[in-house]
Amino acid sequence: MTLSEIIYKKIYRRTSTYLLACVVCAYIFEHAFDGATEMAFRRINQGKLWEDMKALPHPCVERVSRSQPGPPASNFVTHPSENGNPIWTQFRRLYKNESIKRR
Repeated sequence: MTLSEIIYKKIYRRTSTYLLACVVCAYIFEHAFDGATEMAFRRINQGKLWEDMKALPHPCVERVSRSQPGPPASNFVTHPSENGNPIWTQFRRLYKNESIKRR
């Protein structure tokens, strides 16, 4: 028996096995193609993605060490003039922005 005869008898002869083979092949191809394109996209855009940017400190932000209980100092990011309140800092920066029109 040749390879083509084996494939015909095991897969192509019945519609149900042929359909199952098509679905399995499509699933495998989808995951392989998705992984390859994702890897190519990340390689082309290395250093420009959000995962790369969020690890860098913001130029207007400094890290504050805290001796009292609370979130770890490495995760606590604030502007030096805002007494440890990063939300107020963001609001203040937006409010002072010249492109935002005050009513």
